[in-house]
Amino acid sequence: MIFDQLWGDQREAVLKACQMIESCILSTTLQTDSEKAEKQKKIEKLEQRLLNLGQMRADGELTREQFQKLYAQTTTELDALKTQQNSVPNSAEEEVSFDLNKIKKGLSQMVDITAPRISEELIDEFVEAVTPVENHHYRWKMTFGEMKSGQERYNLMEPENSPVLSFTVDFETARQYRMSNGLPAQFRQRGWTDLNVEVYL
Repeated sequence: MIFDQLWGDQREAVLKACQMIESCILSTTLQTDSEKAEKQKKIEKLEQRLLNLGQMRADGELTREQFQKLYAQTTTELDALKTQQNSVPNSAEEEVSFDLNKIKKGLSQMVDITAPRISEELIDEFVEAVTPVENHHYRWKMTFGEMKSGQERYNLMEPENSPVLSFTVDFETARQYRMSNGLPAQFRQRGWTDLNVEVYL
């Protein structure tokens, strides 16, 4: 109920975040592809240079020492470029896509407030404290900033502000919640006492 009112449906935000991540990955992939193409051009030039060096040696334009020196330099440069090009896996895009699907699934589960249980990560991130004020009366402190601890923590026994949300969980609300989430009905109306909840920011 609390997250329904304050948090709402965040699936759209998850999709938007994943689209932003995907566009960053795509630009990186495009950059990697253009770098590969550039390296391939350099490799082809160096291979052509090796052929030209052989031709120049055969024509007598280069001495044996000049040929060996230039051939060794060109071969070293060519081997280095080929090693660099082979170090980037061809399946990088597939791996990134697979990881993005994991991210999307994880985020969607984390912000899903329709599940019978809210994710622990979501609670840890936004619920600073739940204080029982008296029997069947609870005050929740939600935070959207940095969590406070110890003496800095908000005093829910004597709140300074009015609650942003207050509601009562009556028997019917509790029964419907348990039924809709497939939970067993382990209480009876005669033994039920309404719960009063106040939420503070």
